Amino acid sequence: MNRVSCKIIATIILTFGLSCAPKPKIEPAPAEVAIPSPYDLKAVAFNEKATLSWKINRPAKFVSGGYSIYLAESKSDTEILYNPIPYPGDIDGDASKETFEITDLVNGRAYKTWIRVLAADGALGPSSETLIFIPYEAGRLTIYFDILHDSSGYSFAKRKYTKARDYDNDFYLYEKNGINISSPSLYNLGLRKSYFQQLPYRPSKEFRIDLKSFNKTSIPLLSPNIYSILTADYGLALIKVGKIIGTGNLKRAIIRYIYLPQSSSLSYDTISAALLNQIDGDENAGGNDNN
Repeated sequence: MNRVSCKIIATIILTFGLSCAPKPKIEPAPAEVAIPSPYDLKAVAFNEKATLSWKINRPAKFVSGGYSIYLAESKSDTEILYNPIPYPGDIDGDASKETFEITDLVNGRAYKTWIRVLAADGALGPSSETLIFIPYEAGRLTIYFDILHDSSGYSFAKRKYTKARDYDNDFYLYEKNGINISSPSLYNLGLRKSYFQQLPYRPSKEFRIDLKSFNKTSIPLLSPNIYSILTADYGLALIKVGKIIGTGNLKRAIIRYIYLPQSSSLSYDTISAALLNQIDGDENAGGNDNN
């Protein structure tokens, strides 16, 4: 066999051998992990703050870069990022639920908020639902029945106790065939006039407070009912009597309250039943003891 023939045979053998060798395994490209969307967004808002809470379903291989939280007034079309630095999440150990506190809010102003998840590479995921909430002033009052007592009245706008006959006062209590709440104007025509109404103890979701229904300047005050007060400067307070303690000049009522000041962005006749439910909710859910 000549040298050319040997080269041809060697080439055939080499080619055959290579074609029969196992092919290298090619790894498939990793599937892209979708960025999850927060859901079940809620807010508990009081005393110029709001605590947001939401749930999240994280895919097993998803690496989070944190959360972007947006906040704007409810009627604004501007998208405002509240936290320039991504929020990593809380440290309670439950990665399926998160909480975040927003501060420096204005009581009585309607806000909207929504949340988006950041991937590790900075990509933004889909937005959560948009939630509208209103922070309110909340607390507990101790109101004395003795109209000469320094705490026989209260000014919601000025956040201070008053005597029943002081000009700043919004209401006072007296006993006649039971306990009553009354406008200071009934004590003296020169004082402020407030209006009252009793609200449903367990309001339906469709219930709305109607300003036209405020027409009484004095009504019986019964526990555990909830009452609304329309003040002379068009602030709206919701109150609930917790208990009556003491006797004689020391007799007093412990009252829980929510107060919404007059605000151009808030229409009081559209306040939802959710606000009423909050005053009837957890005793520890917000509020200061203004005793």
